[in-house]
Amino acid sequence: MALHATHLRRTSEHFALLAGETRLKIIHLLGGCGELCVCDLATILEMTPAAVSQHLSRLRSGRLVGSRRDGMTIYYSLTEAVDREFLMSIFQHRIARKD
Repeated sequence: MALHATHLRRTSEHFALLAGETRLKIIHLLGGCGELCVCDLATILEMTPAAVSQHLSRLRSGRLVGSRRDGMTIYYSLTEAVDREFLMSIFQHRIARKD
């Protein structure tokens, strides 16, 4: 039962992270593009790099986003903990309903 409770708590934490509109947009972009740097995300989202970095930090803490360094640039991508198929089906469902 303890394992079940731990799994439920972790799942709840993931959904709490996804409740923020900006973080959900970041997840959607990374799911579609594979990986992006902070500057790319900031440009797409029309936000400052500092603001995007704050959201990425929370997503990394929740183990939904990982990073890799290439020289001076850090690229972010979804981790294996993210059920991409599930998330993309949610996005597609909302688009189809036009909500």
